[in-house]
Amino acid sequence: MSIRVRTVILCTAVLATAGALPAPPAHADTAGEPIIADLTGDGLSDRAYLGATAADYCSVVLQPGHPPGVFVPPSAYVYLRPVPGGGPESCPDIGTAFDWDADSAQELWIGWSRGAPAGLGYNRLILDHYGTGFRPVGTFTSPITPVRIDTAVFTPGAVPTPYSVGLGGFASYAIDGPTTGLHPQRWCSADTPALQLRDVDHNGAVDALLAYTDGCADHANGVVLVFDDGRTRQLEHGPDIWSARFAYGNADRAIDIRTENRVSGQVHQFIGRDGGTFVLAPVAVAETVTVPAGRASTIDVLANDVAGGAVRVVVTTPPRYGTATVNGDGRIVYRPAAEHGSTDRLGYRLGEEGRSSGATVTIRISG
Repeated sequence: MSIRVRTVILCTAVLATAGALPAPPAHADTAGEPIIADLTGDGLSDRAYLGATAADYCSVVLQPGHPPGVFVPPSAYVYLRPVPGGGPESCPDIGTAFDWDADSAQELWIGWSRGAPAGLGYNRLILDHYGTGFRPVGTFTSPITPVRIDTAVFTPGAVPTPYSVGLGGFASYAIDGPTTGLHPQRWCSADTPALQLRDVDHNGAVDALLAYTDGCADHANGVVLVFDDGRTRQLEHGPDIWSARFAYGNADRAIDIRTENRVSGQVHQFIGRDGGTFVLAPVAVAETVTVPAGRASTIDVLANDVAGGAVRVVVTTPPRYGTATVNGDGRIVYRPAAEHGSTDRLGYRLGEEGRSSGATVTIRISG
């Protein structure tokens, strides 16, 4: 691809004043926002704006970073519009940056938030800064018309690579040198899903939580967790609409997921377990405990149950040979009677967010 590049130095007072702003350590991800990245390979964050100029040119306005964390006055670099004769809307207006060619600088990964111009054979463009301008070094076709483009680590041990969310769903990209393709971690929906990224299985790569409408497979709505290897865990599914977010619903360190039905208001807590699995709370689990005779014992029934932080514990079947009361922390205090058998039982029920689950505790009395 042959692209002519022209450099224009901008020296207005307003733009020069921008050089005093500190460099924020983040990429742009929506249309019109500046892209913050090390585009010149000097280890400092630079700031770039995408735009269009007169005639048939698109532009990248670059403010290089300078110690101590400021931007110098900008230079404007122009390149021919991908579609000759196209208007300003034919220029890319959204993007991010990542290290495409494993050199010391990051490259721009840019696209069109309103869709690429008709007849263009791609909708993502990679621009590399080469000292006196930016030149196209690669193109790609994504299934997403983006409202957000950013980067994250989608493969354990790899560097951050781009992803897109917008009309068409969510897609991440596998990039190995000049080879660019879709990563297994993606989801198709006609509408733009709500996306959150978090490493739920602690393998060094992010997993994607999406609340979506009009899924491509069956036109239903739902909430899905897409792991970095492409596996999916469907959490909600149906004609209703849900919101979803990562949360810490109980006292452990595992990441949990909270969903809310926007029609009924029903809240579901999915409690994270080892290996990135999730269980819809609450779930009471039967257990057997041994207690001494002659004094009260505290039974931590929640220790092996699945429950969030707002769970309530109620004794539903009292013990035969003693009494049982529930502490404020959900533990049950069992007091054996003076006359008792060797085994007792009590039933209890967990309640949380309109759901409940019951189990039985078998009590062996020693002494």
